Amino acid sequence: DAFISPTLAHLVVPEKLPGVMDAVAVVLPFLKNGRKVVVFGDYDADGVCASAILVSTLRRLGAVVDAFIPRRFGEGYGMTAASLERLLREHPDVALVVTVDNGISSPDEVASLRARGISVVVTDHHLPGERIPVADALVNPQVASCAGCEGLCGAGVAFFLASALAQAAVAEGIYSGPKFGGPLLVLAGLATVADLMPIQNQNRVIVSQSLAI
Repeated sequence: DAFISPTLAHLVVPEKLPGVMDAVAVVLPFLKNGRKVVVFGDYDADGVCASAILVSTLRRLGAVVDAFIPRRFGEGYGMTAASLERLLREHPDVALVVTVDNGISSPDEVASLRARGISVVVTDHHLPGERIPVADALVNPQVASCAGCEGLCGAGVAFFLASALAQAAVAEGIYSGPKFGGPLLVLAGLATVADLMPIQNQNRVIVSQSLAI
């Protein structure tokens, strides 16, 4: 039934994805104190959708946040020394960096940010290398997963984190506005297809329900 007729009820609760609640605990104080957050994305469909999911969520919840997309030519994929230099130049007041669709292969760059007193949350879906970044929180179903989440794309991971952040913000009285998960689910569905992820398990629910909106 879940395969033939997936519904929103078949989505796992966000806190079951390992690392999500650690990430929420890191991010929530920045919603309260207004310190600058930068979402470090990627230039492909998955990375852009993941960036949009998290930036729009954080802004709705009251965060001071901007997106940062590395330049494919000159900086390369993910968090590199060159992209990190530009990020710090363009956002000298950044206090928290949240990666989406990248970061798992950048342990040195994550360490560099934390050495500057900048908190880092890594969310990704790529396979880790020999060294896993030592971040304030890490969410990556290729590192630790729950049943059915193994095939999530970067935007799928970002969607679960956004859902958990919204729930926590409501519970703590930070946000009391209307629900806004529908447009985020559409972005996650688009990214899942565009990033050629298997349409199984949680991905099947995300794509099916995003098409229904």
